[in-house]
Amino acid sequence: MHADAHDVCVGDCNDDGSVTVDEILSMVNMALGDSPIAACQAGDANGDGHNTVDEILTAVNNALNGCFSQPACVPVGQFCDNFSVFCCSGTGACDPSIDVCAF
Repeated sequence: MHADAHDVCVGDCNDDGSVTVDEILSMVNMALGDSPIAACQAGDANGDGHNTVDEILTAVNNALNGCFSQPACVPVGQFCDNFSVFCCSGTGACDPSIDVCAF
């Protein structure tokens, strides 16, 4: 898989910054067992070696809305889910490496 799952656009099999219908179909074929996971490593968002419905839906969302939108930040003291909600760093930027917001 790519270096950091948060730097990968889920479903962007060819790393061009967008998700297309053929890439989503590749993910569906992988989920059905008709293609190896290597056919689209960007489709395996959690790196578990499987393609699941939630990952396919994320890819569809990325196809419709684009990749790499700024994730939401949660206030100090609250927990993050590290997929769609992140803690804000001291600079106000979202930081996916923090589990509990302490700034």
